[in-house]
Amino acid sequence: MKTLDQCRVLVVDDMVENLWIAEDLLQDLCLVTTLEDGSKTVETARHCRPDLILLDVVMNATDGFSVCKALKRTPETLNIPVIFLTSLSEAEHRIEGFDAGGVDYISKPFFSGELKARVRTHLRLSLMESELRDHVRYLSHAVESTDESYLFLAHTTANILLQINSSGAVSLINPAWAQITGGSPEAVTGLPFHEIALPDDAPGVAASLYELLTCHTEEAHMQFRIPGRSGPIWVRATLRLLYDTEGRFLSSTVVLTDVTDLMVR
Repeated sequence: MKTLDQCRVLVVDDMVENLWIAEDLLQDLCLVTTLEDGSKTVETARHCRPDLILLDVVMNATDGFSVCKALKRTPETLNIPVIFLTSLSEAEHRIEGFDAGGVDYISKPFFSGELKARVRTHLRLSLMESELRDHVRYLSHAVESTDESYLFLAHTTANILLQINSSGAVSLINPAWAQITGGSPEAVTGLPFHEIALPDDAPGVAASLYELLTCHTEEAHMQFRIPGRSGPIWVRATLRLLYDTEGRFLSSTVVLTDVTDLMVR
């Protein structure tokens, strides 16, 4: 697994002064590539494979939302998280940015502490997501298989593993749920998937799952809070979704990883 200083951040802004500032603030944290021409973002990202992209919302040649949508349509770049750079006067566009596939916003002019904290957090999440992406198929077999070695993994891993049936309800969940949350696996078995989240987060989880199924997405990630022994726990959910030949949803294997420490730093 890479360390933070080995990660690369691509900063896209048509104001060269902003590129200088961002590079100066981040150079001690990670590797930085800057790009002044927003229309070349996808091409540049495909070439340098950044772990995170900082993308200006308003540029002369193009707009950040269109660029982000193009990144999410491109197989080589669709999993790269995008943080939008926006002035306070553009705050009303934030919902549009999340709809385009962005994960966060950073206000301009930059505040050193905020920029570094948000970049550090999302790089850690990106590293974890990359590791999970390589590992999730193996963990998925632990839920789906009857092989004794896989079943042993399912019962001993620190990750919460669960399966969602064609109705969107939790059909299987491993003992890690009890170890992490203090709750009973039987109590959540049969509940709609979004109801494992805290009530404030549940509608967003339900909406995200509906969108994934509508788009027939095969692999996805989302973050939300679940109840814990000592308070809310932030989890990163990695979903592997299966469909039949006619595109009907069959089931999903989900891996939940505790990322609370990353969210509060």
